[in-house]
Amino acid sequence: MKLKIEKYNNKLSAVGNWSIHPKPQKKFKFCMVVPCYSESHIISNLLDSILLQNINLLNEMAVIIVVNNSVDADEKIVNDNYKTINIITDYGSRMNIYYIDAFSGQYALSKKKSGVGFSRKLGVDKFISYLFEDSLICFTDADVVLDPSYLTEINNFYAKTNCSAFLVGFKHQKSSDQLINKYIAEYEKYLKDTAKSIKDAGSIYGYVSIGSCMGCTLEAYIAVGGMPAIKATEDFYFLQALSKYRKIMHIKKEIVFPSSRNELRVHLGTGFRVNQLLSGLDIKDLYYSKKSYDYLKSVLSILHMSWYDSIEETSKKLRAISNKILNFFENENYDEYLIKIKTNVTTQEQYIHQLNRWFDGLKTIQFLNYFSNKN
Repeated sequence: MKLKIEKYNNKLSAVGNWSIHPKPQKKFKFCMVVPCYSESHIISNLLDSILLQNINLLNEMAVIIVVNNSVDADEKIVNDNYKTINIITDYGSRMNIYYIDAFSGQYALSKKKSGVGFSRKLGVDKFISYLFEDSLICFTDADVVLDPSYLTEINNFYAKTNCSAFLVGFKHQKSSDQLINKYIAEYEKYLKDTAKSIKDAGSIYGYVSIGSCMGCTLEAYIAVGGMPAIKATEDFYFLQALSKYRKIMHIKKEIVFPSSRNELRVHLGTGFRVNQLLSGLDIKDLYYSKKSYDYLKSVLSILHMSWYDSIEETSKKLRAISNKILNFFENENYDEYLIKIKTNVTTQEQYIHQLNRWFDGLKTIQFLNYFSNKN
């Protein structure tokens, strides 16, 4: 593991002149990484909820706040981030809290790097040397409130399952605007319904990709190459990579409460969708069709059993469902891939694992879009 960490640090770690303040004096069993962009008005809600965690576990956790903005940020954003630093410093005597200045002067992020993906990555990468090999990395957001049982639930779940990666249950906070509450509830139901339908179809990618609810071991983080340094959807691609590595497990209890605000910070985020709904989008238009899920279930069953079948037999089975399905997979050169993995594995279990790496979360969404006529 030590060599893997060294290799990661040499090739994939976020480099630069950023520093952790204050410098940590020990290693931690847990760390929580929080990207923070102009959040001085709300960050205390998260920090206060962290203070309510089990005191013994809290003493073993480091909270890393990555205060960030781009080099071309408005002066108001920069000034607000200075306020956030002062707030973080005030909590220093009550928890193991650290910050990374990725907003001021020479430390501001380039236009290419600015965004939540690189901020999450920066927080972990700069803290790796203060973690044990089996430390747990928790990701959340500055507008979140945590249940007082958050750390206890995660600690107990890990002790029971020894999981590599996990997602926790969530429920959005209530807004003072009843219309926003209505649309938040609709969108939250859509997310959970979609995840369940994908899972029921037999896919390993049946989960809600939400960055404020995910976590993994340091080993898993290193194994998948760290957090994608992208402006948005970093949670989708990070969880997809973790799923390809090992099974993502679920803590069903709702212990993370994201904000219900409808700010347009990133494309395809909750705020973006709520604004669409406020502008007249019908939530029904987001759902995939029942037919697409039925097709997905049939296809996954055929592909998993293709270990025993020839390419011709598999194609015949796909065509029996629909010529359109066979066309979809032929356009993906599925036959070449099936032949390739059959020559490199020795068991059906290994075969299915490799199939899931190929027919991944992104291809699953593309498939559902295609057969729901959303293309």
